[in-house]
Amino acid sequence: MLVIGLDPGTQTTGYGLIKYESGRVFYVDSGNIMPHGVTFPGKIKSIYFEITKLLDKYTPDVGVVEDIFYHKNVKSALKLAHLRGVIILSLEERGIPIFEFSPLEVKQSITGYGRADKMQIKKMVLNLLRMKGENFSDKKLDNFDALASALCYINHYFSVSYGK
Repeated sequence: MLVIGLDPGTQTTGYGLIKYESGRVFYVDSGNIMPHGVTFPGKIKSIYFEITKLLDKYTPDVGVVEDIFYHKNVKSALKLAHLRGVIILSLEERGIPIFEFSPLEVKQSITGYGRADKMQIKKMVLNLLRMKGENFSDKKLDNFDALASALCYINHYFSVSYGK
């Protein structure tokens, strides 16, 4: 089973793909989508286009989208909600089942602590997916959040062995 995790953001949208097979998980790919548009509608269009390319390239079996968390800035929360809608639409258009987890649920599932910071998430994802031999220092933290969302889905619904 191939799972894509998506961490929506208007500046950077992270994505991460993991494969679940015979009770084990494997890293497939991850990265960040940097929107090209100048206006907010242009950014949404750019993110939609890039996500659809990813979905067509990998054809994941499941999509996991991080749910909205409380924002002090209502305008930012509304923009994030619009972006999540576009991401969900791209998954729905392809018939990919969609699962949503709150940032608290993702952090709890990956680190055991619901208030973990982005560096703690990164360290645990690197460890759980045995990503030591490859250079991941150039990746932004958003793609680790996306991988964490995908891992949260696997942890939630399957029995997983993270050992070698």
